[in-house]
Amino acid sequence: YNIIHAWANLAEQAKSDLDAAQRRLLDRLSSYAGFKKCYMVVVFDGYKVKGNPGEKSTFHNISVVYTKENETGDAYIESLISQIGGGYNIRVATSDSLVQIASVRSGVLRVSARELRAEIDEARKEMQKHYRK
Repeated sequence: YNIIHAWANLAEQAKSDLDAAQRRLLDRLSSYAGFKKCYMVVVFDGYKVKGNPGEKSTFHNISVVYTKENETGDAYIESLISQIGGGYNIRVATSDSLVQIASVRSGVLRVSARELRAEIDEARKEMQKHYRK
């Protein structure tokens, strides 16, 4: 959610329709992951949702996780990083300062919401050039 609220157009949409903002974010991330040929996990925080069992699903080519009640997205991300280990090129995209610090401590690269947006915009330009040819 910190990515949604950091991108002005998604933040505005989230005010009236959070589900639509989530789908729009997932669409953009899916296109980016497909173009860059990377594996992506998107984590939505379900910490405060009473009785929430959590959910894991796939949206096109990316994995989507909704954490369960009393499990923060940050805790899930930290756990996932430790499960995957250091043998992979892992980046965490977040504007949450605590997750950024934990990522750096784990040897994982971190990307802010603003930096991710710039990467996606640049990839979109590359895709347009590619498809025009």
